[in-house]
Amino acid sequence: MNSIQNISDYFFSIDFLPEKLFLKANDEQITYNEAKSRIDKFAVTLKDLDLQKGDQLILITEANPTSIFTFIAAAKLGLIPVVLSTRMPLNELKRYIDTLDPKAVIFHKNMIDDNKLNELIPDIVIETFERLSEISQSQKNNPVDTERNSDILTYLLTSGTTGLPKAAEINHETLIYSMNLLKEEFWQLNDSDVSLMVAPFAHIFGIFTIFSAASTHSSVVLMNGFNPELFFETIEKQKVTFFAGVPMLANLLLFSPLSSKYKISSLRKIMLGGSYVSPELITGLKKKHNIDVIVGYGMTEGAPITYFNTETMKSAPESSVGKFHKDTKLKIVKEGKEMHPNEPGEIWVKGSQMIKNYYKNGFADNFEDGWFKTGDVGRLDEKGNLFWLDRVKNMVKVSGYSVYPSEIETVLLKHPEIKEAAVIGIPNKKVEYVLKAFIVSKNESITSNDVKNFCKEHLISYKIPRSIMFLESLPKNYIGKIDRDKLKIL
Repeated sequence: MNSIQNISDYFFSIDFLPEKLFLKANDEQITYNEAKSRIDKFAVTLKDLDLQKGDQLILITEANPTSIFTFIAAAKLGLIPVVLSTRMPLNELKRYIDTLDPKAVIFHKNMIDDNKLNELIPDIVIETFERLSEISQSQKNNPVDTERNSDILTYLLTSGTTGLPKAAEINHETLIYSMNLLKEEFWQLNDSDVSLMVAPFAHIFGIFTIFSAASTHSSVVLMNGFNPELFFETIEKQKVTFFAGVPMLANLLLFSPLSSKYKISSLRKIMLGGSYVSPELITGLKKKHNIDVIVGYGMTEGAPITYFNTETMKSAPESSVGKFHKDTKLKIVKEGKEMHPNEPGEIWVKGSQMIKNYYKNGFADNFEDGWFKTGDVGRLDEKGNLFWLDRVKNMVKVSGYSVYPSEIETVLLKHPEIKEAAVIGIPNKKVEYVLKAFIVSKNESITSNDVKNFCKEHLISYKIPRSIMFLESLPKNYIGKIDRDKLKIL
């Protein structure tokens, strides 16, 4: 039987050097031994909130030592900690909180107006991280029993394909299963690695970064916010070897002049997901910085692994995300029928890592006969390699044809003077939609005609963007993905 039954066991039920460094945050360095002590002290403090096993606890926070140890302490007690980002407006926070039934909410007093928060959720216990941290520091250093029969670890809030919040149920068993896959097959970290946490704590990548370090006895570095200069500075100063994030970060590594200002030779491997990763980006990073790129496909509901192009899949074709990992099944479906190789359709997956439930929504409309309908469009080749094409909701009808913006973006990114590109559909009475491209160029010499002429060499006429807009940067959401809703109003 696996000795890891509760996610906190990564700190309490395995052998490691107690003085090994776990967490680096600003000028604070925290060993695994100190982490264990803080987790137990926070657990004792949480007990004083009169919370019971299975109670939901909302943490409105970004990643910092206090919030991380609070999350682990709550999990150890059998509570269900749920992280929401401080970057959300209050009304959006209310919408997500209403999706759940929390018994208490903990927040940072300098980040949120507590009076307004009380007005929004008047019947829920509200505490601050600052007060709980102060109390925990005065607690005696006594071990706290781990709740071994706890099932649900957390809920991850996702808009899914409907745009309405749903709480994906992530179990201890599910995340532990995924951690083992990371160690054995995917990220392949070891105790000498230093991972940079670039994803928000509220995102599955953020949680994975923390516990993948704990499961391999390696170290995690936290950044106080994000800006490109800080990103490069942190990699150099902390000798970061790995991070998991979105392609925007890889673009920084390849194209930003900061990559020449700072020494980033310690960075040996990165994992990219969340949107399309071009072959040019992968080969460019290897050539310029000798960085290996792992390309993944997954989703919150897959905790989050489904397909991976790892070092063991060197034979995977360009633009593929590789083959499914063990215990995972995948099929391509269109209008209720399974498609043949190389025919596009919606990606359906089934496997041990998939969620079992949405809170209050059961299987919602995302499950059918045990298969999770991802809302993504893709195709499988004859050898089982998966090619991700786009989100179903991004598909645009142009002159009666189905057009996937990611296909056009892939072509645009092959242009030597284009750094970033995004394509959306603009309503048009005559042909349903016309395509509009948003371009971030490497210099100001490229013109709209240059872009259109380039597209004519690679795309059929109805896939060529009708209009081109140049931007200094593409709008991104809080996890670094392109915000297409903001593009629609430009």
